[in-house]
Amino acid sequence: MEVIEENSQEDENLEDQRERTCVIDLATNRYEHPRELLRRANTNCEREEGDPRKGQMILHGREMLRDEYEREREIACARGNEERLDRVQIEANTERRRRRREETEQQEIQEAIRQNNHENKLKQARLKRPMREDLDKSLSEEILKEMA
Repeated sequence: MEVIEENSQEDENLEDQRERTCVIDLATNRYEHPRELLRRANTNCEREEGDPRKGQMILHGREMLRDEYEREREIACARGNEERLDRVQIEANTERRRRRREETEQQEIQEAIRQNNHENKLKQARLKRPMREDLDKSLSEEILKEMA
């Protein structure tokens, strides 16, 4: 009995395997073995290979991809140019600010020098004036002594 049961189990296993390997063909809505599906797919591919429209479609697809890649390169190039232009403008603005700052510092230094020179002249004038007055007084006093 055991032998018979094993054989029947083996038969059931084979049927299960066949059922598992069968696939529903969506075009015909039938169960088909994968080998049959593969054979039909190969037959369809062979037919398509002989179709001149397929070659045209492939060429058109490649051309579309080339155009898309070219547009992407142009966009990337434009972005790169914009970034370069932005960097150049930033550098120019930075340089302009630096030059203005240096000019302002130079003007402040020149103004400080001018004020310092003016103050020095005033101090020298003040120092000279009393000395002349003192000199004049001492000369006047000497003249008066001599006259006396």
